[in-house]
Amino acid sequence: MRPALRRSHLAALSVQEIGPVSAWKGSSSVVFQDPHEHGSHASLGSCEYEKSSKAVSAGRLKLMLDLMDRKRIKPSFTGYASLLQDCSNVKALADGKRIHFHLKKIGYERHRMLANLLIGMYSKCGSLEDASAVFQQIRKKNVYSYTAMIGAYADHRCSKAAFDLFRRMRNAGVKPDNVTFVAILSACCGYEYLAEGRAMHRLIEESGCNRDVVVGNALMNMYGKCGCFVDAATVFDNMPHRDVVSWNTMIATCAQQLPGKMAFDLFHRMQQEGMQPNKITFVNVLEACTSQEEGKSIHKQIIERKLDGDVIVGTAVVNMYRKCGGLQEALEVFSKLLIRDVVSWNAMIAAFAQHGSGTKAVGLFLEMCRQGVKPDERTFVSVLNACNHAGLVDEGCQCFFSMCKDHGITPAVEHSRCVVDLLGRAGRLAEAEHFMRTTSFQTDTLMWMSLLGSCRIHGDVDRGKWAAERLLMLDPGNDAGYVVLANIYSAAGRWDDATKVQEAMIAQGIV
Repeated sequence: MRPALRRSHLAALSVQEIGPVSAWKGSSSVVFQDPHEHGSHASLGSCEYEKSSKAVSAGRLKLMLDLMDRKRIKPSFTGYASLLQDCSNVKALADGKRIHFHLKKIGYERHRMLANLLIGMYSKCGSLEDASAVFQQIRKKNVYSYTAMIGAYADHRCSKAAFDLFRRMRNAGVKPDNVTFVAILSACCGYEYLAEGRAMHRLIEESGCNRDVVVGNALMNMYGKCGCFVDAATVFDNMPHRDVVSWNTMIATCAQQLPGKMAFDLFHRMQQEGMQPNKITFVNVLEACTSQEEGKSIHKQIIERKLDGDVIVGTAVVNMYRKCGGLQEALEVFSKLLIRDVVSWNAMIAAFAQHGSGTKAVGLFLEMCRQGVKPDERTFVSVLNACNHAGLVDEGCQCFFSMCKDHGITPAVEHSRCVVDLLGRAGRLAEAEHFMRTTSFQTDTLMWMSLLGSCRIHGDVDRGKWAAERLLMLDPGNDAGYVVLANIYSAAGRWDDATKVQEAMIAQGIV
């Protein structure tokens, strides 16, 4: 639900400073799409279009760079701008650096407009350090330069740096525009930045930018991320004009913060006022569903609009049925998807895991790999959870160790926690201990608590004591750790040890 305008700002740069971007005959213009349309997937619209668009950018990029390296062609000024946007589209950092090198050779590097595009390219390709270096070299920074760098900081979750730069921009006498406000509002990524967000809201009203629909959407989104539903609703109600993104943002905020029918009421009001829902509207309202009855009514509208074969909407329907207990319905929707990406497979694997069908979850995971879909971190969380609930110990351990070996994924704490819980539930406590002693991951209190609980269930006093000691080293005030250890001692008839644990709790001020 993030209404950032990074690409729209680049479009504005092209028109205002150098004219339309068209470097050579046959070059396709860049399509700037609203990030609101992305939902939980990485692309708006059809995945096939996204793949095709990226393929075109990648192909054009390779051709032009090869010709440039062989000195067969020298792109125009706007040609370089188009190439940089191609790099951003496909996140081609190495190619972006090659273009930067060519710009240095011909003296274009310090041109402000291209420097602004370089900042955006480096940010999109994941190199904030390079983006910052380019920004520092711009001699006369304008609002576009500052906005590009503020947006880069926001995209990389460096909120403090974004606000510091915004203040420096104003101190330098550069007046923010509506796109700058959208960029800085996107840096308000939680309740801790609410005060900063409110300050920006006041500046926006003073500047008159609050009448801009995109700025209004950004304000709503900011308040939603900060957990302030009433403020988001006030902005929504006061907007002189609303677009589909406005409605989507408000529906998403309702779905996330107010369980109940408000999101549905807003969805119906939207249509009554003549605004047609799009894919992301359906994704957001499906998230608000708490029963199959509600979900099926939305699903019916999706089918009527012929959106049920779309990967983004279809995956949201799968997740809705999973959440509402409809495993068979989820499977039927999944099987009808024309295209399935990793998010779709993850949703169905998670549905099997949630409903105790561990064998089917593992089977679907294997089928996913056979079809050439690369699993991600969430895939393995779902598969490991499925193995855990179904008692598939060996399958779960094989899955865990295949993450690095076969798929190049470094296990996170959540994956390791699943393995400890899996081994502990099965009573294989020696293996759980060996796993925690020999692997290089960072342990957390939940992991030690899981092992401690398994020691209580299986009556392993010595390992229970070891697990409790490690738990309390991380969190000395963890009352649950003391209680479980005391229960382990009591069950084993070691009353003196149980009493000592209780005395330690008193000394810690826990009881």
